[in-house]
Amino acid sequence: MLLFAVPAVAIVLCIVMIDFELSFPSMGTSSPFSSVRLYAIFPLACGIAVSYSLEAGERPGYVTAARRISNLDYILIITPIIVTVVVAILSSLLGSVIGSELVRNAIGFIGIQMIAAPILGYRLQSLVPVVYVFLSALFGRTYSTTVSFWAWPLGDGDLQYWYLPIFIFILGTLAHFSTAPHRVRTEE
Repeated sequence: MLLFAVPAVAIVLCIVMIDFELSFPSMGTSSPFSSVRLYAIFPLACGIAVSYSLEAGERPGYVTAARRISNLDYILIITPIIVTVVVAILSSLLGSVIGSELVRNAIGFIGIQMIAAPILGYRLQSLVPVVYVFLSALFGRTYSTTVSFWAWPLGDGDLQYWYLPIFIFILGTLAHFSTAPHRVRTEE
């Protein structure tokens, strides 16, 4: 239920508070602070929900049966992305213009987490996208306030900001299935 509710609430809050911005330190612009829209931050909630759900499955109380877990865990991982896509499509029908940014950021953040999971584990993997957003806000803008391609969480709906998150998600998927292709959970 968490994997459905958290992305839906985060996306709806982004759509309702579309003009709300937060000030972050910025090294790339002429002013010491730059504004970051909520669609760059709230999709982090999708990744945190995934991290919590996957980490909960590692607890001893849940380790009760033998099953292949790579495929089932991947379903948990993509569930918030699917929910984000559905809510973004519905919001686009109602006139929202940030649906594509929300989907892009959810895909990118969850992809980063999948890359980080084999190294940091499920509990700490959600810290990596948080740091990435902070670094994007800090260094991702040039003096003319244009967003660099690598700082895609801050970008608009332009196609150039989709390439890196899609690539990261593909790398994350490969990392997910290559680090535990035959991992089977058994009773202890």
